[in-house]
Amino acid sequence: MAREYDITPSALDRWIKNHRETGSFAAKDNRSEEENELIRLRKENQFKNNRRIIPVCFTEKNSLKRES
Repeated sequence: MAREYDITPSALDRWIKNHRETGSFAAKDNRSEEENELIRLRKENQFKNNRRIIPVCFTEKNSLKRES
């Protein structure tokens, strides 16, 4: 079966193991609580960083237009 789908036997074994443990093939269902928390915190930080960057970009753009 691994050859048929061009995956390694270890990947197939991991998928089977995860499905037996959680009943799901979805990555989010097979992550540890710590992994899910880390992903959530990274998204939160990225969102906060974007909120700081976007207003600066608009301010710089607007100030450039005024000077021209």
